Amino acid sequence: MGRFDRAEEILKMIEANSTLKVLTIIDSSSITATLLISAVLARNRSMEVHVWSGEHGKDNSSKVVEFAPESSTLRIYRLTVSALEVWACRVVCALVWNTTVKSVNLTGVRLRSRWATEFRWVLEQNRSLKEVYLTKTCLKNKGVVYVAAGLFKNRSLETLHLDDNWFNGVGVEHLLCPTR
Repeated sequence: MGRFDRAEEILKMIEANSTLKVLTIIDSSSITATLLISAVLARNRSMEVHVWSGEHGKDNSSKVVEFAPESSTLRIYRLTVSALEVWACRVVCALVWNTTVKSVNLTGVRLRSRWATEFRWVLEQNRSLKEVYLTKTCLKNKGVVYVAAGLFKNRSLETLHLDDNWFNGVGVEHLLCPTR
């Protein structure tokens, strides 16, 4: 059974078991984390999720993503570039209509402008998101322009953390005076 087959089986289990409250997965692929967290988000489940990367039984595993329903926080710790491409599409689509996530924290995850392009739709459409942490994500001017465009239509976000990134005055200008 391949990695995606295993992930698909877990997704079916999540759908079928509405009483499941905590899910912890250890997998060597960040893409598995993406598939699982997007499934939980898409169904607006108040399920605690912890996904670790690494091999089962080895000491070098690290947390990739978690969702804590008690604080309504989605925390992404790290993703590979290939997982970010998948994440940009799947998780962003799930977040657009999600009502359980109030805070998204991507501190320290290196983001590209493609991700910001997709995340713009979350900022434009999601009405329950209150706080976003994009600290130390290496966002450049192009990425910040997309974030600013999402803010133009957003009426619910209360706090946006963008400190320690790579944008300059051009990015700041767009944040202060966003265009469509």
